[in-house]
Amino acid sequence: MNIIIGKNSSLTRSLNTELKETVILSANSSNLTGKLKVYKNKKINLIINNFYPAYKINTIGNKDYANFNKLSLKVIIDIFANLKPKNINKIIYTSSSSVFIIPQNINNFDGDTFNRYLQGAFKIAAEALVSNFSRKNNIKCYIMRVFNTFGDPNCKFSFVEKLIQHKKRNKKVKLINGGNSIRDFIHVSDVAKIYKFFLKNNIKPNYFDIGTGNGYYIKDLIKLLDFKNNQITNLNNIDERENSVANNTKLIKILKNFKFVNVKKYIKSKVSIKSKNKRVLRRF
Repeated sequence: MNIIIGKNSSLTRSLNTELKETVILSANSSNLTGKLKVYKNKKINLIINNFYPAYKINTIGNKDYANFNKLSLKVIIDIFANLKPKNINKIIYTSSSSVFIIPQNINNFDGDTFNRYLQGAFKIAAEALVSNFSRKNNIKCYIMRVFNTFGDPNCKFSFVEKLIQHKKRNKKVKLINGGNSIRDFIHVSDVAKIYKFFLKNNIKPNYFDIGTGNGYYIKDLIKLLDFKNNQITNLNNIDERENSVANNTKLIKILKNFKFVNVKKYIKSKVSIKSKNKRVLRRF
């Protein structure tokens, strides 16, 4: 049996399609601990997808800290307190590429315009909590640092999906620092397939970058979708990570011939691009 914590996650929806015998529980449930106790004597795989909603990260205010802490860390603590370790087969924790922003900014007291340091710091804390619990109880654990996902039109945080929706609705897009940052984009169904592979196979516990290993300039995605100059709002001098591409060497050694969904082909399948000019999406 698989128990997934995090009901509204786009990854949870994909996992629910890939996995059999799956129970999905909301991290916001007022009776989460009570629901978990029902399964405390059953052998399970535990997938922890919960975190503070990514699309709300930018606007965290004073009144949001308590809920941010609850959904980031406290829920995990409650989960571990209400399940018998001996009955947990494997744990997969869905972390984020945001953890990589911490080392380069650990001494930066300024910045954090969009609360990315805060997000990354709590993700690292959650990783430590999950790995510590797993090691002490001899449970196979996989920390999955997922990069930018696409493939779910209902995902409010996906940059690719947001671009597609803005193009369809003829809305303006925000371009940060000229779009010179490089990002790795992975289809959410590919992430779900990778999780399924890890659950079914005997793989040594470790940290894994979950991405394609290919990076694309943000400005090239804007060009690919033929956004005109008057449809772009430029935001400059914003503190952000310039290069965020998965180091998926360990992952590829395990998956071998895995074929990732191509982001360029995906975008073209969703949006009719009228321009006859050939747009090259540079890959790094």
